[in-house]
Amino acid sequence: MLSTTLPKVSSAKDAVILALGGKWPLSAKEIHGEIQKSIGNDSSYQATHKTINQLVKEKILAKSGKNYELSQEWINRLKNFSTGLSEKYSNKGNQEITPDFEGTVKWHFDDLSVFSLEMLKLLTNIGKWNNVKECGVALLRHPWFPFNFKFIDFAVFIDMLKLTKGGYVVLQYDAPFDRWVTKQYLGSGVTDVKLGVKDLNLEHDILIFNNTIIQASFSDETRQLQDEVYSKVHDLGDLLQEFVFQRHTNTKVEIEVQITKNPALSKTMRDQLVEKYFGEKK
Repeated sequence: MLSTTLPKVSSAKDAVILALGGKWPLSAKEIHGEIQKSIGNDSSYQATHKTINQLVKEKILAKSGKNYELSQEWINRLKNFSTGLSEKYSNKGNQEITPDFEGTVKWHFDDLSVFSLEMLKLLTNIGKWNNVKECGVALLRHPWFPFNFKFIDFAVFIDMLKLTKGGYVVLQYDAPFDRWVTKQYLGSGVTDVKLGVKDLNLEHDILIFNNTIIQASFSDETRQLQDEVYSKVHDLGDLLQEFVFQRHTNTKVEIEVQITKNPALSKTMRDQLVEKYFGEKK
């Protein structure tokens, strides 16, 4: 049995999958009780049972007698697809950033999930290293979020997001998965998010936090992958299904990240952007 903190969810499928990611096997009644207790979902038992039957039909859940658990076949597909995010999470091949780093450091990623987790890990470290606790601001095409992960990695992502303590996010798009990730951001402590700001027309994503400016440039193929996934995925269940069946394994991902330490410029840019998009002077 795996013990983990369940994040807020926005669909019945998410709730059932995450409940069985924490405890198994469970009866339909126990699944419903776990959802009510841990997640605060207010759906009826009948709705939960209908969702369970649908997940069994999709072979995400397996039934034994009156009990249910995540399908071993489905777990194996997920395991085979993921090469072990915790191992890749070590940021191999990129220069390590320490509290006393100066100037500009460049990183390269060939995996969107590793990129997302490494960026949040970096922001968490920057927050710990600096005495000035300012909310950051980000201008992004799509919100940064890992595509393929284990349940424990998802919990780590949410926990690290909470440690950044607030922040403002402006998104160029307003696709279904943009909205789902936005709910996770806001539920984990992000101050405010604006979606569908078309005039951004970003050449690269930019994030400013404390004394650091981060620019992330995505290849055309990587952008196309993001656009496709964010437009067709509505929740965690859809995301897991999308990547378990390895529909994107041939897509070449290339992300170039430039990390610059510049206290004066970062503060000026941050204050201007927060005031421009959120009408707040900081």
